[in-house]
Amino acid sequence: MKLLYCKKCDDVFRIYKEPRSCRCGKTKGKYLEDGLHAVYQGEGVPLGIGDGEFNRQISKFPFNASKGKNFDAWVTSVDSIRFQCVSDIDNEEEYKELLKAIRFVRSIHINSNYGRY
Repeated sequence: MKLLYCKKCDDVFRIYKEPRSCRCGKTKGKYLEDGLHAVYQGEGVPLGIGDGEFNRQISKFPFNASKGKNFDAWVTSVDSIRFQCVSDIDNEEEYKELLKAIRFVRSIHINSNYGRY
């Protein structure tokens, strides 16, 4: 699951395929058509939550534990191929080019692993 944290208004929000923004509107984001990669704009900090462990813990709720339950979450690196900062999330041409580049990099990676096993 991908989220964005806005450094201006301290809002944290989940992104979807439709563009979403924080309360102050300075950070926006959305998933690309493949549902795996995402783009954002503004001064946001991309975050991730490990879906598997998160869903396992949620399925156990409510639970009796004084400290709660842990799950994986992280700040996504600025060079992540899956969550890219762009100048304008409404500029479809910009992220279509990004998706083409991602597919190209993936094909190189897949081809470079071919025959190793």
